[in-house]
Amino acid sequence: MIADWHDLYDKQRELYERQTVELQRLRDKADGAEQQRQRAEEFARAVTDRLNLALAELADIKSTQESGKLATKEKDTLLKLIVAMAVVGYKYPRDGSKSDVPTEIANDIIGFGMSMTDDTVRKWLREAVERVLPGT
Repeated sequence: MIADWHDLYDKQRELYERQTVELQRLRDKADGAEQQRQRAEEFARAVTDRLNLALAELADIKSTQESGKLATKEKDTLLKLIVAMAVVGYKYPRDGSKSDVPTEIANDIIGFGMSMTDDTVRKWLREAVERVLPGT
């Protein structure tokens, strides 16, 4: 009877140890799966944030197009073009001081069969200098 008890104990202990090892393996696997799930959620949040940002930008562009106004980024881009052409091509003073350049530009525009006053040219040059020209 003692031999049977000892033999049963050894078998139960061996079963317990195998089950403990298997349980730890399953826990490790579950921990790995949890980490993967967390990484997937973080990735999904990042993608969702980027998508929401893109959608907001698209809505802003659509709104801008519908209203006929330029978006800030587009306007800044055009002002950069204006100031670069005026400074390099017409020698417009970088500090925006008084100059005959707005009149020259207005006359050149007229030469292309279009119209614009030198006051309008001056207004846009002033805004370009103040808004986008580095160092002013």
